[in-house]
Amino acid sequence: MDSSPNSLRTDRYLTYDPECPAKAVAALVDGLRQTLAGRRRDSPVFLALPGLEVQDHSRFTPVPQDFGDEVARAAEAGQPERLALLAMEVSGFTWETEGLRVVGRAQFRAGYMCDAQSTWESVRLINPDDLEASLLLGTIYQRLGDLANSNLALERVAAQGTATARDLAEAHALMGRNQKQLWQNDWNAAESGERRLRAFRSPLLLEAYRQCQKAFLQDLNAYYPGINALAMLTIFFELAKAFPEEWTGRFEDERQADFQKAELEKEYRELQAAIACCVRANKARIGDADPWLNITEADLCLLTSQRPGTVSSAYRAALSRAAAFMHDSVRRQLNLYAALQVLPEKVAAALSGLAQPAAARDKDEGKAPLEHVILFTGHRLDESGRRVPRFPPACEAPAKVEIRKAVAEIQEFTNGRIRGVAGTVSGGDLLFHEVCRELGVETLVCLALPPGAYIAASVQSGWEKRFHAIVDGRGSVPVLAQKADLPPWLTVKKDYTIWQRNNLWELCCALVQRARHLTVVALWDGKKGDGPGGTEHMVEISRRRGAKLKLLDTRLICGLGSEAKPPAEAEHQPARGSRKKKK
Repeated sequence: MDSSPNSLRTDRYLTYDPECPAKAVAALVDGLRQTLAGRRRDSPVFLALPGLEVQDHSRFTPVPQDFGDEVARAAEAGQPERLALLAMEVSGFTWETEGLRVVGRAQFRAGYMCDAQSTWESVRLINPDDLEASLLLGTIYQRLGDLANSNLALERVAAQGTATARDLAEAHALMGRNQKQLWQNDWNAAESGERRLRAFRSPLLLEAYRQCQKAFLQDLNAYYPGINALAMLTIFFELAKAFPEEWTGRFEDERQADFQKAELEKEYRELQAAIACCVRANKARIGDADPWLNITEADLCLLTSQRPGTVSSAYRAALSRAAAFMHDSVRRQLNLYAALQVLPEKVAAALSGLAQPAAARDKDEGKAPLEHVILFTGHRLDESGRRVPRFPPACEAPAKVEIRKAVAEIQEFTNGRIRGVAGTVSGGDLLFHEVCRELGVETLVCLALPPGAYIAASVQSGWEKRFHAIVDGRGSVPVLAQKADLPPWLTVKKDYTIWQRNNLWELCCALVQRARHLTVVALWDGKKGDGPGGTEHMVEISRRRGAKLKLLDTRLICGLGSEAKPPAEAEHQPARGSRKKKK
């Protein structure tokens, strides 16, 4: 018979021997793990109020103002590497989840989808039921071509009891968008003369419509799924006119085909009226403040107006103050109609009124994607009188030879573009840039501080000319900070300096290059540095991010003794999937 007090019988509890409490440690740890992993609530408050929902404590933990300002500045300046750095740096703070949320939203809005994926997955690791993370990941995965994970993220939202009608509307709308993408992929694969018929034959056409309709019925203020449902149904009816036998052939007799078509026509009329009312209501409430609402109004005009000129005017007005990516979104939808010869006159009029596609946004646009990024880290040349040599001046020439060998080897086994990333410390960094220039490998220079302050802190006398030869003439060079002091929100981070921050930042500069392979070349003696933020720290954080490591051991290169050999896992291997370059 259970002899525990009545007050504990509804709770998790642990009995232990007061004479030897250590024996219960394993059971205590196991119990805590089960509690964290399980969903049973044994709090008397929650037992008394079954409808009470657990609140995410991070929502009540404010993000420091200066952190938010730094995120805003990075987003405004178009600096994906700085946003990625901020996402890394919030780790360990009580406001970590909300900090990630602020960064993730900025990355998503800027279109940095790979970075946004990493940030929002970090949020979901902390809280697997985070609705915002799942909804945004639903879009992020879709943009990155991963429809399977997109649907899994959205189904997670639909299955949550805490999801609001608005959440459910968005989840089903995004599922409908995924169905639409699958449908489009299907008929795009056909020969041009077969695409219309294949598009109509595909069951995904009506499946996408049903998902969008379901989303709109969840929230009649949700004009996005509403207009998409109407668009899919419009396409259906236009294609049904072109292939009437294809429709009737799906049923046992024409009467059944006519009945089903009449039901869809009824839904079309109801949907058209509901969306028109939705748009009017939202316009009355917020006016022209939402560019997507303005675009939806133009979309509705396209689907319902009989005059091409009216349609063209509607799109010009809607897009007059819209961002470039919104123009691109509208153009994609209009091109879909054009490819299927749906509403051809009105679509042509709408397209004629659109601005030209957005110009290339960076110097890499139009080039082949990067295949390999080499992130260099290494010792600064020893100051005269250093007690324990690490990289003596006499070792410069053999070190440069080894750096050349490492870069040339990566060139040999890489088919495609290569880019180097490094700082400009006198020693390994500048030698790396010089080697890359000689071998025809482009490099990105990263400065922790503005050139003058950087030279004072990290460039020895006699190396200034070589510094300027690498840095000058490049135009804009990324600079981490204007001064060595950390921003106030970071000063409470234990044992953290500008140089550790610089290592993280250089790693982020390498990661945002989106190369298929990342190799860290480290000119290193394998020991702890003289202070924080040295080569050891860069090697450690790069390994955690999955980078390959090529170690150039200065003890062996410079003949500094036969201490520990380089770790076996640090030896460079050609990146997985790479192959020897064809001669």
